[in-house]
Amino acid sequence: MTRELRSRYAAISQITPWTPCTVYERGWSTLTNGALLTAAEWAGYDLFLTTDKNLRYQQNLTGRRLAILVLGTTSWPKIQQDIGHVQSTIDAMSPGAYQEIAFDASS
Repeated sequence: MTRELRSRYAAISQITPWTPCTVYERGWSTLTNGALLTAAEWAGYDLFLTTDKNLRYQQNLTGRRLAILVLGTTSWPKIQQDIGHVQSTIDAMSPGAYQEIAFDASS
């Protein structure tokens, strides 16, 4: 894990009671979206956080136990600027929920 990635995990861990991990860390980097979501559910994860805006069009999400949060950017500085909104969205999500967060393109 790179130093930058470790610092992002540390920042995320400070705002949430969950322990974040990556698909790569779990050994799931070769799984496709449907198999990946199923693996995460079987492993007992509550939340799937992604930046894949096409996920809901590529997968049938009906009946999923995972809450899925799509961040509308891959820019860590933009996410950090609105981390309170990310946290409140996560806190309000229930099993099977799907939510997207858009980020201001000008910031």
